[in-house]
Amino acid sequence: MKQFVTLMPYGPVRYNSRLPIVVYIPEGYEVRYRFWKAEETTRTGEEG
Repeated sequence: MKQFVTLMPYGPVRYNSRLPIVVYIPEGYEVRYRFWKAEETTRTGEEG
């Protein structure tokens, strides 16, 4: 059985360049990750 398990219920992991991000997983599992970055410009939210 293959199933994707997300970490999102715990929220994004805050990045600290002084500390490594260590993930322990059982043998045979795969880690997928995505880096998010702030854009140079900001946007204003819309009401509605």
